[in-house]
Amino acid sequence: SEITNELTYLALEAYEELNTPDPKLSVRFLPTTSDKLYKRIANLIRKGHNSMVLMNDVPAVEALVKMGKTWEDARFYVPIGCYEPSVEGKEVGCTMNVTVNLAKSLELALYDGKDPLSGEQIGPHTGDARYLTSFEELWTAYTRQMDYFLEHAITYIRDAEGQWPQIHPSPLLAGTIDDCITRGKDIGQGGVHYNSVGFVGAALANAADSLQALKQVVYDEHRFTMDEVLKALQCNFDGYERMRQYLLNRVPKWGNNNPDADWMAKRVAEYYCNKVHTFVNGRGGPCQAALFTLTFAWQKGRLTGALPDGRKAHESLAPGQGATYGRDKKGVTALMGSVTTLDATLTPNGAVLDVTLHPTAIKGPEGLDALVTLMKTFFAKKGYALQFNVYDKDTLRDAQRHPENYAALQIRLTGWSVYFTTLSREEQNQFIDRISHGF
Repeated sequence: SEITNELTYLALEAYEELNTPDPKLSVRFLPTTSDKLYKRIANLIRKGHNSMVLMNDVPAVEALVKMGKTWEDARFYVPIGCYEPSVEGKEVGCTMNVTVNLAKSLELALYDGKDPLSGEQIGPHTGDARYLTSFEELWTAYTRQMDYFLEHAITYIRDAEGQWPQIHPSPLLAGTIDDCITRGKDIGQGGVHYNSVGFVGAALANAADSLQALKQVVYDEHRFTMDEVLKALQCNFDGYERMRQYLLNRVPKWGNNNPDADWMAKRVAEYYCNKVHTFVNGRGGPCQAALFTLTFAWQKGRLTGALPDGRKAHESLAPGQGATYGRDKKGVTALMGSVTTLDATLTPNGAVLDVTLHPTAIKGPEGLDALVTLMKTFFAKKGYALQFNVYDKDTLRDAQRHPENYAALQIRLTGWSVYFTTLSREEQNQFIDRISHGF
């Protein structure tokens, strides 16, 4: 049940007065959460106080229970890091042990395990993509590449955990966490009641949209051959702009509530999550899947070549669970419709949807009600977590020209907020290029 009280609102008041990106707030929502709290949070968001994540208790708790936590313990989770739930006083969740580029596995499947950027054979041989005669054969090659890297990752994790007690003993911390003293074991030895490890999946939209593109244009329509697509990718679409425009505009994209695109994203997400959940870590605990990106959407994007979704080489990958920037063209309600087709209980290590709104979309009493309704609808459909940005491009461009006038301007970058003027020009431009969502 909800335990919002006077202290809740005092904390929000202090947060508003400080107007600082740290510490970040985590707000947990239940079906019984009052309109008063919803409106207080919505008003903060409208004013640009966006250093907060809005968590949905229903799927978050259910996901933890699926991983072996008791219902009583799962209710007392706290979001650590950004939005990764961990049971208070009973769990050491290594939530960022592995980050997985879900689109890279497809890129490798298209080149028989060879990285087209480095020329190195880094994945298993899964066959010449030009001779894969059906989409299901391509899917098999894709999942074999993914399996290969996930299985290598858990091997490395177990090796690292085996050295934990020697490299980083933590007897003082162990004394504050349940079961370490009873078991006579340090944290790194598995003394904690719950010992979890996080696998973070990135670029869901790029992987799903690219698979959907190949399914449609190569196997269903026969508009292009696989050989033609591969040549276009190898040239970074130079000389193949007509093909790229077809891939961008004539193939349904994740984030528009399209059943074909949503089915593909759901298939990718479920395969990845279910594979991760077959692993046991070196401390005897579960491996838990997540879907978010943080700043490695840019970092991993630089190491990823051109993709069949129309993305060019080295560009940023898609954020969180959301659509690739600019590809969700039917508004935020359609975007949420897509995201809530995913089973949020398969991401016990966290998942988030980043939403960017233009200030005029949530202006005045009607705008406030619209924002509250948006939040409630997402949570009612069992969406996992939400983060908001409210800005217009003109303001951000002016902040680039006159940073001295915008020292307090905050923006939300996936898991945390930062002052806009502290970002590099490249990061600022990538953020500005995001398309504001409308209703």
